[in-house]
Amino acid sequence: MDSFELASVDAFKALLKNNGWYKKSGFNEYAEIWASNSGVEVPNIMLPTDVTLSDFQRIFKNALREFSEVEGVQYDYLVERINRTQFEKVSFRVVGDSVSDGSIKLLDGITLNEKVREFLTAIARSVDKPKRYFTGGSLSSRYESFIENAKLEQTEIGSYIVNISLPKSVDVNESLPLDTSSNQLPKYSEKFLSTIESSLKSILGAITRHDEYDSSDWDAVVRDGVSANLCDALYGMTGRNRELDVEVSIKRVADPIEKDGISIKIKKDQFVAVKEIAERLKGSYVLKGEVVESEVEALDHKTDGDMPYIKLTKKIGGEKRPVKINVTEEQYWLAVDALANRRTIICQGDIEVRPKSAEVIQIVSFKQSNIQSELNFTKPK
Repeated sequence: MDSFELASVDAFKALLKNNGWYKKSGFNEYAEIWASNSGVEVPNIMLPTDVTLSDFQRIFKNALREFSEVEGVQYDYLVERINRTQFEKVSFRVVGDSVSDGSIKLLDGITLNEKVREFLTAIARSVDKPKRYFTGGSLSSRYESFIENAKLEQTEIGSYIVNISLPKSVDVNESLPLDTSSNQLPKYSEKFLSTIESSLKSILGAITRHDEYDSSDWDAVVRDGVSANLCDALYGMTGRNRELDVEVSIKRVADPIEKDGISIKIKKDQFVAVKEIAERLKGSYVLKGEVVESEVEALDHKTDGDMPYIKLTKKIGGEKRPVKINVTEEQYWLAVDALANRRTIICQGDIEVRPKSAEVIQIVSFKQSNIQSELNFTKPK
């Protein structure tokens, strides 16, 4: 026997809206009246909204039958569609001494819930179109419908957990009749959960190896669903004192392989790297102790008191980029000599990389390629 609950009401409302029906009025506090906007005179539908009513099941089934008759959809098929909306589980667990009793500091708890929202939003953007850093734009209607039916559940003792129930399918947001061949395509909920899983695994891989990544490696990370926004959200879950581990768990409905779900944990001492990954994806970061060697591409000797500078080139992130270096008088004339004699300059130091520029911010050594000492040259008279 078919049995329906509040999730069934929400699913039916979504189906009504997307087939041209609108809520005409609230019949009373227990039911709503829905009317068709098709232009054809058809009976209104009374939709019960209080599942505690003794005759809720009977009235709800009548509403389904009326809809199936008006829209020409088989009742059994309609019931299957309504009941298809089940919930997957995604949990965000923070672990540390300060949350061991199942409670969390008020401000940390507020921030955690906000960062969970930012995490889910970043995943949604990557599902639609992967990108290194999202700076604006609206979310897709698919995600809006999807997240509208998500639920926040209670925490558990031993740590602090934000449990989210995500609807297994948003197929009810499609108009009838439905193309049954679409079942061959991944449902939005599955793409959403798969992107959570692939992005977190990609972050774990990048934590230890991101210093070695070139442009193609970063492109692969982005395709996995990682964005600077996602990394910032995870980093924000660690508390104001950055003292908490973060574990994200996924439990799919009726998953025959992963019966206990999938859990991915990032430890508190790994979040420095997560922050660095975020900066890399934003295009702003510092490379420590790097060597820049090339012919001098440009130089300028300021006359207004500013330091002179030169520009070399270096391959950064798989792309050849100009690198600005503020230099002393001696270093400047060494660069002039190198340019005149078609020699390269070798400079070692920290490079600050930004989206459209790069600059050595701390010089460790500076010399010509065939001269050991940076002062071993004749300054022009």
